[in-house]
Amino acid sequence: MDAVSDDEAAGVFFSAAGSPELWKFLEALPAGVMLSGTVASIETFGVFVALDEGPAHPVFPGVGFVPIPELS
Repeated sequence: MDAVSDDEAAGVFFSAAGSPELWKFLEALPAGVMLSGTVASIETFGVFVALDEGPAHPVFPGVGFVPIPELS
């Protein structure tokens, strides 16, 4: 599995700008909502999650992201 650089990780958020459908979905989510999904990629800085609902991310394997400190 190839690691994603910090610059690429920062691009996760910004690359979503090219997907109006994704932005609409993300903006409609209330703060703190829990979603289900499947781990799509494990990186040194966290885990990308492919959500069960909503559009796919245009660049990365998952829309959801869990940073290392929040994993248990």
